[in-house]
Amino acid sequence: MERVLVVEKLTRFFCNSMAIEDLSFSVNGGEIVGFLGPNGAGKTTTFRILAGLLDATSGFASICGIPVARRDRRVFGLFSVMAESNPLPSTPTPYEYLMLRAKLKGVGDGRREVVRVLQLCDLLHCAKRCSIGNLSRGLGQRVGLADALLGRPQLLLLDEPTTGLDPIQAKEMRRILSSLPDGPAVLFSSHILSEVEAFCPRVLIVNRGHLIADGTLAKLQKEFQNSVPAAPRSGAAGFRPSPLESIFLAAVERAK
Repeated sequence: MERVLVVEKLTRFFCNSMAIEDLSFSVNGGEIVGFLGPNGAGKTTTFRILAGLLDATSGFASICGIPVARRDRRVFGLFSVMAESNPLPSTPTPYEYLMLRAKLKGVGDGRREVVRVLQLCDLLHCAKRCSIGNLSRGLGQRVGLADALLGRPQLLLLDEPTTGLDPIQAKEMRRILSSLPDGPAVLFSSHILSEVEAFCPRVLIVNRGHLIADGTLAKLQKEFQNSVPAAPRSGAAGFRPSPLESIFLAAVERAK
């Protein structure tokens, strides 16, 4: 399967502080990959470099074979970013906003494309009736996702897209992403491990700027089976962590 995203020995220093170092991985077309790590592990720095917002100190990243560092106009049409904050204007309706975004992105037949993403994100019922500022947070996040899907990008960089959503809206967001026709590759960052476990067939874990685990849940369970601490037996302190949480804790502990 064709590799959409390739990262090779990506390194970034801020003054004398290392954010990421020798980070290497790839994501294939249509693959949904969880991107995990403790606070300060280098996830946001990695996303900023991949989005062309920050230069790497060294190393290489390409999307569909085009180096991100070149700032080639073609590469910016190949990916979309959806951040946790997802800032949106409050006055326009979703339809008006997405029509403007389609025009700014140079999307051909903007009206048809806007209707397509509104339908994918189940927003047709409110597309022209409500201003964005009057939508719930869940619907607002879906407007942001619809924006990200304009132009049929090959790669989605999703940074905590379900933070602050109730379980029903978070589940709906995951349903939309997993049911996209001819789906793009997805790099999905989240602190909600149960969500990643249910949604992402493959997981990357970073810590202190280094990749410390990469694989399916089954592969990582086998790799860390001797490092996962036994769960407490009973009582309030006996909460049993999920398989991915156990792997995450074991991977971070091993990397110390």
